Amino acid sequence: MKKLILSLAIAFLSITSYGQLVWHNNYQVAQALAIEKDQLILLDFWATWCGPCKTMDRQLWAKPEVIELSKNFVAFKVDVDRTRDLAMQYNATSIPKVVLVTATGETVWEETGFGSSTPYIRMMESIPENLLGLNKVLFAEKDKETTESYLRIAQAYQKVGFTLKSDMATDFLYLSGDYFKKVTKESDDEQVILMA
Repeated sequence: MKKLILSLAIAFLSITSYGQLVWHNNYQVAQALAIEKDQLILLDFWATWCGPCKTMDRQLWAKPEVIELSKNFVAFKVDVDRTRDLAMQYNATSIPKVVLVTATGETVWEETGFGSSTPYIRMMESIPENLLGLNKVLFAEKDKETTESYLRIAQAYQKVGFTLKSDMATDFLYLSGDYFKKVTKESDDEQVILMA
């Protein structure tokens, strides 16, 4: 019972609402939700002193259509002054910057700056409701670095890419191709190479 109450308290404290969109501010909680829901994480790199970030909050994140689209991803707001390691990891040297990642942190899409909400909304409209088990495969295979694990990851990315009828299909298929290349470089098995 104490663990349940503690978990609920942590989850409640890790959520901040800007406008009406629910933003998480604890990466571990966002990651756990992304795994559970099998969704992507949308990272919004910002700072309190950033004028374009404030404009983006008003002109993009507060839009009703964006709030509706947010059901397909886990939103995580990253204050670059407080979370420098994550900002460095995703090269957020200019803000605002939005990066769409898997639960293991692999970049699927990114955009820096804010001039118009159009590219962001187009991207959010392309996000699938779920990743067809991709996050579970990524976590199961992430540290193995074998041709078999690369092949499973490539196939999982490919599966998502083939089901999408949007610009984002290319992003998933590109990531799939990266893993297929690893298979062909590291395998001596001609059958595996041929399959890749």
